[in-house]
Amino acid sequence: RTAPHDTKTRPPATTKKRRKKAKAVERLVPPPLRSRREARRVTSAFHALTQRANRTAADRALIEAARPRYQEASALSTALYSTSKVWVLGVLRRLGALAGATRKMTCLEIGAVNTQLLDCPQLETRAIDLRASHPRIERRDFFALPEDLRFDIVVCALVLNCVETAARRGAMLAKIRRHLGPPRDDETSSTNKGLLFLVVPRTCVERSRAMRPARFAEVLAEAGFGEIVDRRESPKLLHLCLRATAPATAGDGRADVVPSSSAQPKRRPTNDFDIVLPASVLGDRSR
Repeated sequence: RTAPHDTKTRPPATTKKRRKKAKAVERLVPPPLRSRREARRVTSAFHALTQRANRTAADRALIEAARPRYQEASALSTALYSTSKVWVLGVLRRLGALAGATRKMTCLEIGAVNTQLLDCPQLETRAIDLRASHPRIERRDFFALPEDLRFDIVVCALVLNCVETAARRGAMLAKIRRHLGPPRDDETSSTNKGLLFLVVPRTCVERSRAMRPARFAEVLAEAGFGEIVDRRESPKLLHLCLRATAPATAGDGRADVVPSSSAQPKRRPTNDFDIVLPASVLGDRSR
């Protein structure tokens, strides 16, 4: 006796067509991200692509095509866990920078993906991004900012690693240092000024063919960021709050900027991240 044909196990032809059409649309327009796990996959893949040393025209086109998805992933991650706001304000409170201040601290946020720092009543924030994803974020190239602008703090989270070349990254660090400028004599203590809140993927420092933790410390010190104020590490990210100092001479990088012993320099390199400072910075030790 043969078993009757089970029609319930086979979806109707119309259902198959709908699923096929839905998959085709998904390939063209990916569905919205809904979890931090999905967002991390997107950001990790984007960072790996931007850390290549010799980018082809196809790589650059892919980066530009993937950037909106990366911004969506970054916005989701920060919405679910406001690392920048919690970390920045936490450090400033610990330093006593917010208590009893007669004026707001001025803040420049480079590559802003949300309005969290704009909404902080303790800060007077200017948030910029090349491709602003919010109407309150200014669509502006950081390198086009006037040189005479000065800020008490600069927040640069997951931006330096996305800059295309090592020389351009060095130019970014040098320009950030100029925007922080020398301490001013006003109501806010000068020890709470000139702070750079820098976030980079740990792979940039620990898995690069060109960069190692000790060299990273030296480059930061030579750029004028030789004093560590706060350091935090997550499984994927390195958070550094650095105080602007006089540029150090080559080889005088501060060891306290180097990531902790959890770094494994002998692991197989996976990227070509590097920073080359401008000759004008390396030749000027008078600031």
